[in-house]
Amino acid sequence: MATTATLTPQNAFPLCGSLEDEAAIAQIGNLLLNEENGLRTWCINDAERWLCRHYQKRLTGYPNTTREEWARLKELCLLHHGSPIAAAIDTMASAHRTNAIAEAAIRATGDKLYQAASRAEEEGESVKKAQRLFRKILASVITQPSDDELAV
Repeated sequence: MATTATLTPQNAFPLCGSLEDEAAIAQIGNLLLNEENGLRTWCINDAERWLCRHYQKRLTGYPNTTREEWARLKELCLLHHGSPIAAAIDTMASAHRTNAIAEAAIRATGDKLYQAASRAEEEGESVKKAQRLFRKILASVITQPSDDELAV
């Protein structure tokens, strides 16, 4: 069974924008989870690695992951509240459930990725690596500015 969009005011309007596409959200989720300097890189304990495995399991079945499966993942993340890895996965699960909020959810996930990376050292090279990865992932999905947009 395919995921049904959450019935919210955000979904009352047709989806637009490259980041509201299910395939784009799944691609971003997979890259943020699995790339070097992604979420898995910055896990500091077994609970965070366990949450990454649960997210991967749902991504593997996507787009057939049910709303209940996304909701359960969000609950599992809440059990580890305070972890930036848990917060990142929880936020991405929201993007999968409600495509219309994907841009905000992806932006917030990037912030959590930076927080997770910063635990490795004091605001040093790890955060810069995480930022480069995040920006590279988004640049691969978002259409680059047109000449008209650049002229503004």
